[in-house]
Amino acid sequence: IGFDWAPWLIYYKELQAYHEKHGDCLVPYRGHGKLGRWVSTQRTLYHRQKSGCQSSMSKERERKLNGIGFDWAPWLIYYKELQAYHEKHGDCLVPYRGHGKLGRWVSTQRTLYHRQKSGCQSSMSKERERKLNGIGFDWAP
Repeated sequence: IGFDWAPWLIYYKELQAYHEKHGDCLVPYRGHGKLGRWVSTQRTLYHRQKSGCQSSMSKERERKLNGIGFDWAPWLIYYKELQAYHEKHGDCLVPYRGHGKLGRWVSTQRTLYHRQKSGCQSSMSKERERKLNGIGFDWAP
């Protein structure tokens, strides 16, 4: 039984183009069609595969995503960067530009939070919300 790679490859090519333009694979949910959701799904499938559960994440797909620098678990990495920013600046108001990927990540967290609060699907968990609140994250600057 084989996989129908056509839809996967379409999104993969979109992700390659996003990576070339932005230098990362941290696609926001908004403003990029379904690509942000697809990226999130790839992470979910990867973690299912790694935990021994059934998953359509093949080694070939994993290899392709690794080849463009796909971040499999970026949330904690950026959270730690945000903690350091907070210690230095006294707030979590990271500008969208001028602070590498962190500003875009902070903006994405706000978007995910507001999506969750409005009843939409979101990867903003209660645990993540709690962690961000713990360092004084401003949800509506």
